[in-house]
Amino acid sequence: GPDETHKEAEAFARQVAARLTERLQQHRFHQLKIAAAPRFLGLLRKAFSQQVAATVTQEMDKDLIHDSAAQLTKRFAPPAPKETFKI
Repeated sequence: GPDETHKEAEAFARQVAARLTERLQQHRFHQLKIAAAPRFLGLLRKAFSQQVAATVTQEMDKDLIHDSAAQLTKRFAPPAPKETFKI
């Protein structure tokens, strides 16, 4: 039922948050961009440690499960602007 699904989502959010805390302590990242379905994003926010929350630079409350890898890359890691030099 809905209560069981919510409990599973909360548990998963805690697992994700714990893994991110471990990775942050290992200096595996210094910025974090997050995309999650709106309800799950709320659960993640609650589960994050203060240290992980401080690294969040972008949030997107949208379910992107149907986006391709290329679409996700374009959305979260757009190409750097080309530099032009005038001589």
